[in-house]
Amino acid sequence: MELFVIKSPMQLQMYKKEWSSILELNHNTNHFFEYEFFINWWKNKAFNHNVTVFGIKENLKVIAFFPFNISIKYKIPIYQMLSLPGICKLDFIVQHSNLDRVLMFLMDKLIETHKHAVFHFTEMSEILFLKLSAYLKARNLLSKVTVSLNAPIIDEGNNILGIERLQELGNVAIDEISYSQYKEFICKSREPFCFSSSYDLTFLENLSQELKIAALELKVVTVAIEKEIVAFSFVLNCRGTYEEYAYGFHPDFTIYELEKVLSHHIKVANNSLIHSSSSNSIIVSTKTLKARYTKIIFFLKKKQLARKKVAFKKSKSLSVRKYKYLLARLTDTQVKAVSDFKGVTNIDILTSENNRRESLEKAFRKSKGYYSIDPSKAFWVNENFIFNEDTVFLKELPARSVYLGSWNRQELEKQLSFIQKIYLPNNIYVLVDFTDKASQEKLKLFGFQIIERLKLDQANSAHKMRRKVK
Repeated sequence: MELFVIKSPMQLQMYKKEWSSILELNHNTNHFFEYEFFINWWKNKAFNHNVTVFGIKENLKVIAFFPFNISIKYKIPIYQMLSLPGICKLDFIVQHSNLDRVLMFLMDKLIETHKHAVFHFTEMSEILFLKLSAYLKARNLLSKVTVSLNAPIIDEGNNILGIERLQELGNVAIDEISYSQYKEFICKSREPFCFSSSYDLTFLENLSQELKIAALELKVVTVAIEKEIVAFSFVLNCRGTYEEYAYGFHPDFTIYELEKVLSHHIKVANNSLIHSSSSNSIIVSTKTLKARYTKIIFFLKKKQLARKKVAFKKSKSLSVRKYKYLLARLTDTQVKAVSDFKGVTNIDILTSENNRRESLEKAFRKSKGYYSIDPSKAFWVNENFIFNEDTVFLKELPARSVYLGSWNRQELEKQLSFIQKIYLPNNIYVLVDFTDKASQEKLKLFGFQIIERLKLDQANSAHKMRRKVK
């Protein structure tokens, strides 16, 4: 066998046929290692990686490729398996029947070349993990092995509350379209869609140009309500296995979290609602003291970095932004006034031009809107919760109580009379800004009493609100 080195995407282009044929024989379903994806990633996104691909020939025939990210620490090379967010299991490009001897040849050559070296293998496929473990045992190389075997995660669709709420507004369809159809739609649309990563969109655009005759196929799964596309997910189909790569959505529908709906749909298509959350990692070095010391430092830094990420997430979740409101309640006073309000319909919500996002958020929380002339100036009634306009959840309502939101001073009398007539509540709750003295005086005129001064923190917003609504 003979080892050769590929240092650039241009060099790799010479071996496209060999690379693809190996994956075809293995019936590969990992889109990251398909030639078209990998070479585009190397060209356009591998800026923080020093990518080197080791190729192996046998009898003048290329039989394997081993991509690594190589860095230097304390003048010692560290070979790391290439990784990408969202890729569960990593592997090398080698026919499974050849993995034993080819892996042994590669490791022996690298260790022979470097007196001091460290190797980091992570999130490996099961077969690679077993073969590498056997090699390390045979060569008597000490390694730091981490294996996390967590209980299988079952996706029962508990995160699809958004689709249920959306279906209450109209006909919802989940469809699959080609990438060219998506481009045609996005060019015609004037809507300001949000994307998980605009950088990924550029990458996907470049990738789509090379997928004409590849085993990899780029599709777009869409969510539409009343034929209006409001969310989509970019999916790579690799020999029948779907992998979600990025997604986009209309900002008006943010609270519906439709990216979770799309993710669940893709899992159903893959028949992968049950999946293991196991992970593995092997850090090994050559036998010199210098290499072993570097391995230990590298291992400790990896653990420290993981702890910092957890600590950062905790500290971030504890950060608080406070808003101050007064909570007022009307109990005994009966307000009598002539009122003629109409209910806000689903069509009113979906076709609203001024404040569709706010109306959709209120509909999501099971609020009902009423208006006299303009649906965009409706007031909203909720029989379950008290919340402010910043989507912050406060508390659940007691029995036979309602919360009046988006009220205004000019029509307050009519609004109160209408609510008492329709809902027959014992209590009507409203929120008023503690700096708005005029509104506070207006409430007192109708018998409202200030019962609580509130400090609302942003930590109680959208996610807690969703759980409470459910």
